[in-house]
Amino acid sequence: MLRPDVLCVGRACVDEILEVEAYPAEDIKVAAVGRLREGGGQASTAACLIAHLGGRATFVGRTGEDEAGAFARQRMAEFGVDLTHLPAPLGATPTAFCIVSRAGGSRTIVYERLQTPPLRWEELAPALETRPRVVLVDPQGEGLLPQLLPACRARGIPLVADAERAGAGWQSTWGQVDVLAASLGFLRQAVPGLEPAAALAEIDRHGPGWSVVTIGGEGSLVRQGEATSRIPAPPVSVRDTTGAGDAFHGALALALTRNPDPLSAVRFATAAASLCCRGLGGRSFPDLAEVEQGWLHLAAVS
Repeated sequence: MLRPDVLCVGRACVDEILEVEAYPAEDIKVAAVGRLREGGGQASTAACLIAHLGGRATFVGRTGEDEAGAFARQRMAEFGVDLTHLPAPLGATPTAFCIVSRAGGSRTIVYERLQTPPLRWEELAPALETRPRVVLVDPQGEGLLPQLLPACRARGIPLVADAERAGAGWQSTWGQVDVLAASLGFLRQAVPGLEPAAALAEIDRHGPGWSVVTIGGEGSLVRQGEATSRIPAPPVSVRDTTGAGDAFHGALALALTRNPDPLSAVRFATAAASLCCRGLGGRSFPDLAEVEQGWLHLAAVS
């Protein structure tokens, strides 16, 4: 078996997406102009993007024993994700309900929490023996970081965090990874009251690696050493931003398997995430040629 490029650890679910002309007011009826059912979840979607772009992706996470769980696994398999180390299905699969506004290109997500037991270390550990080049962990896998961090360090595997929320004690989990890829929400919870660049600099002081934060249509900010740079997002016609962050993390992890330079990896990830916004749903992925062409034109702004 070939060595995986990226081991993706975390959430798998199903996305039910409804597209409307504009967000409705309360207590009225509006017609849907688009509808899509697709696999979802941060790590699951990141794995699908990696495989779509030609990388070797392995996914390990909890999936349900219901029809929705079978659908989530089927969609990952169809994208070419390796599910060899997936634990046996257990319980019900959560659904994320997404309402997409055609007028604004924005979306609101109402999601079901995972009701099954969290992934156990013994369920994840065998996948590390395949020696992935990078490990990507989403919020569903944060509880495994006390075991995963030393295991990755012992094997020389960089660990990338999809850090969406900053709960109590984040410094000892997300703060210790090699690459902290944060959302704006994470920054506001971790260091409230600071502008993104200042917040990123403060967060970067806690960990051994480097940090990046996605800032929507403005692109991303990268903190490396004492320098902060902004990578602008390329202009695209936005239909739906669902899954753009997941695509960013997947593309970032894949890029790091080929070039460890932070700015190059973030440029590649920013281009991939932006291009994903042109279609409906979180898995309307661009082709590798488009991403390769796009990221080369994205220059860092100091």
